[in-house]
Amino acid sequence: MKTTIKLGLVASCLAAPFGAQALEFAGYLRSGAGTSTGSGKQQCFQLPGAQTKYRLGNECEQYAELELRQDLLTLDDGSVFSVDAMASLYNKYDRALKFQGENNGSARMPQMYAQWSNLPSLNGGSLWAGRRYYKRNDIHISDFYYWNQSATGGGIEDVLIGGLKYSYALSRKD
Repeated sequence: MKTTIKLGLVASCLAAPFGAQALEFAGYLRSGAGTSTGSGKQQCFQLPGAQTKYRLGNECEQYAELELRQDLLTLDDGSVFSVDAMASLYNKYDRALKFQGENNGSARMPQMYAQWSNLPSLNGGSLWAGRRYYKRNDIHISDFYYWNQSATGGGIEDVLIGGLKYSYALSRKD
């Protein structure tokens, strides 16, 4: 109980210098449920050597993403400084969720970054730094990312020049 009160007090003190602004929340959850012939465990199908599997009705895991985003400061020029963090939880179907080793679930922080957006000096573009999902393009039904620049790094994003938006990022995959 004392730990909870202390953590609440620390969180209140850290939030005090910032004006009251809305905390944005986003989430994603998927879970497979099924059986196989003879009342055995659910079996998922994936071709040998394939990088992906088809997903609809072929989910053999539980997966969740919980994301929080907070605008910390809005300057007179209209630019906004914000932070974003996402936690993900993964567990294979029919495994105990213990978060010990690969076979018993995992918790990660796939995104945690700061962004200064809507900068007039960048024609509405942004500066960012940290770990984030960046420029990911996928074929959703197979959960296959054919272009994925997600990593830890920083960059300039969506700078408007001559009617086109340009981005430049320097990152390193873990």
